[in-house]
Amino acid sequence: MVRYKKILPLILTLAIAVILLVAKFPIFSRAKTPLVDSVSLGLKILNFPFQEIKKLVFYHSNYNRSLLLKSENARLTNQMVELDELRQENDRLKSLFSFKSGSDYSLVVAQVIGKDSSNWSSSVIVDKGRNSGVESGRCVVTDAGLAGKVVEVGNATSKIMLISDPNSSVAALIQRSREQGIVSGTITGQLRLHFLAVDSDIKAGDTVITSGLGGIYPKGLVVGRIIEIGVDKGGLSKSCLVVPTVKLSKLEEVLIMAR
Repeated sequence: MVRYKKILPLILTLAIAVILLVAKFPIFSRAKTPLVDSVSLGLKILNFPFQEIKKLVFYHSNYNRSLLLKSENARLTNQMVELDELRQENDRLKSLFSFKSGSDYSLVVAQVIGKDSSNWSSSVIVDKGRNSGVESGRCVVTDAGLAGKVVEVGNATSKIMLISDPNSSVAALIQRSREQGIVSGTITGQLRLHFLAVDSDIKAGDTVITSGLGGIYPKGLVVGRIIEIGVDKGGLSKSCLVVPTVKLSKLEEVLIMAR
């Protein structure tokens, strides 16, 4: 038995050599014997479980590697989203602080932390209040123009009524022609410039700014741009549809004019 074990590797080696020789030199293909076929089949049978085990081992390894790659990909994707969000916030704040540094007014930077859920009003809640010098009735702006005014003040928060609110009214004028009227909000969230004379010099694309009348909104703040002109019922005056320059539905930070 011991002697058989010693010569078994030699037999297997010779068998493999014969098979390789036949495979390499087609001239020997006709000389194949049942013995060669039997040895080849035996080797295949012996090799089969090892190949299957190898597949299982590699499958498990590749599966774990796939999970690690997916986890890393998710982490990098989240990191990219966070970095993009920080970049956008930085750009917005940079514009606000640039506007603030060039303004003659004392301005408080506030972040929007809530919105009014009512369908009949347009207002937001910000994270600055009485403790930061905010007072009711103060004008609220962004670097793009007029946003609204403060209507309620708490110690650490405030409520801002946007210019798109139906209860909002802003004394305004057309920058080019100096025609004056009142800009008010609507239940649809649009702005309308009312009480313009029938013969008013108005064109689509004209810029509307605050006139300074009323004492709430300083003169010269950009309100919006005229996109449609119409005549009111009775034909005694004109009114215009105005698109606000501030994206009121996307407010994230604002500037409040403090004392």
